[in-house]
Amino acid sequence: MVTKRSSSRVPRRPDQPGVWLAVAALLYSSWLLELVLPTGLSVVDSYVSELLAGDQPYRWVFRVTDTLAACCLLLAVRRMRGRLIIVSVLVFAAATLADTVLSLDCATSVDALCRYREAIGSVSLGHRLHQVTSVLTFGSALAAAAGLERSTRRWHARMVVSLLTATGVLSAVLVNQPGAGLVQRVQLLTVAFGLVLGARASFSAWRSFVEPGQPAGRLQPGGGVAPDTRQLGDQAGIRDTCVMAFREDFAAK
Repeated sequence: MVTKRSSSRVPRRPDQPGVWLAVAALLYSSWLLELVLPTGLSVVDSYVSELLAGDQPYRWVFRVTDTLAACCLLLAVRRMRGRLIIVSVLVFAAATLADTVLSLDCATSVDALCRYREAIGSVSLGHRLHQVTSVLTFGSALAAAAGLERSTRRWHARMVVSLLTATGVLSAVLVNQPGAGLVQRVQLLTVAFGLVLGARASFSAWRSFVEPGQPAGRLQPGGGVAPDTRQLGDQAGIRDTCVMAFREDFAAK
């Protein structure tokens, strides 16, 4: 009797960097809800951070999702490798959290009084510091993308670095000008895509450690972000993985 050979792929455990990075990418893209919510803000001219402003009706939706995205990044970074990637993701998560705490007082793109208050300096400290946290968010995202490209050598990662660089330059040129919001949205989509690439690289690295037929403790070419070897070095974890692989192989025969 011929039985269908079961897949040798080891199930993806929920507490590994790839899972948290994928969830973070989804949550970080929650601003796309503006396409279905009546925010009253222009997707071409307004900044995404204005969705979190104190005078916006759906501010808590976007503040909560950004906070959860930052928490997922902090969970992911526990098992990452590579100093540049670890530091960049930590700064990115911290800056994202700061963006939610130091949110804008009002939406300048649609409120003339808000623009006047900003011009005369009568806005809150959080409003004034928001620009600093936004720059930190972009800079750390670009650094993380550069670290991912260096570790994987994939053209997708190079594309992310190129797009982030281009949108960063355009954002600096179009500060508070028409079209600035559209450029920022392209930038945020690029960041989310970079997180997905990081998740994919992490999954590939994990499989190269634990799949049957792969040498333990060695990454495949282009494996990218690797799980923490201290976790993989745990004897109980190795024993459970070997037992799982043996059972799958025995069932297939």
